[in-house]
Amino acid sequence: MIRKHGESGTVEFRLERDGAETPYLVGSWDGWEPPGIPMVRQPGEAWVTEVLLPPGEHQFRYRIGNEWLNDPSADRSVTNGMGGENSVVIVEESPNNGGRRTRPGTPRRTPNDVW
Repeated sequence: MIRKHGESGTVEFRLERDGAETPYLVGSWDGWEPPGIPMVRQPGEAWVTEVLLPPGEHQFRYRIGNEWLNDPSADRSVTNGMGGENSVVIVEESPNNGGRRTRPGTPRRTPNDVW
């Protein structure tokens, strides 16, 4: 599931999945750089990570070991040219700050942050 936080300019990615192996969020915003952003298991909940993304369309997938997963709650999906599809999240410009979503020095919430 995807939750967009307009005020902070972040997107929360939630993966409902059992298992102990850590999922990674991998996407176009960093050139699909492996291993990706590790997700953190929330007590009694899903695997979660939050990323600061600029306005625009961003392709992404979840990776667990060699398995790649798409997000059914994504804004849409696109063919990835490798025989599969990528999920897409669309980040809108925020009207509250003149269209600027990212500000210099604004930290991204990382898996080690306290929620």
